[in-house]
Amino acid sequence: MAPALRISEILAGRTCGKVTPLALGKMLERENYAAPRWVAGLAVSHATDSHHPQGIDYWYLHYAAVRPEHQGQGWGGAAIREGLTRARSERLPVYLETTKESSVALYLKLGLKVVGEWDVSKAGPHFWSMLCEN
Repeated sequence: MAPALRISEILAGRTCGKVTPLALGKMLERENYAAPRWVAGLAVSHATDSHHPQGIDYWYLHYAAVRPEHQGQGWGGAAIREGLTRARSERLPVYLETTKESSVALYLKLGLKVVGEWDVSKAGPHFWSMLCEN
């Protein structure tokens, strides 16, 4: 039987293999550590990965953001359109997710459809999964 991992080993990067966000959270709780911010990031990353399309090739538009002072000027739409154009050239669908309800309308205008809604946890962000078939 393998020895139990200690959270200090994980935080120091001395582990082999994968530790799920849930297991990491339980270890933090058991050893009375305050969860670092990146633990929440791991949980979100794990959750988003589990909602990706299965069994198909696709372009993943992972992250698009526009600085607040430049929002409403078409930069976000231009970035997404560029991704859609590149995916079309390869005849692949495009997948993305958003936590901003206000972005859903933009993505719908650009031809994406909502294919799912989900939450990371009870206290986590709400997500919309969206897909554009090219």
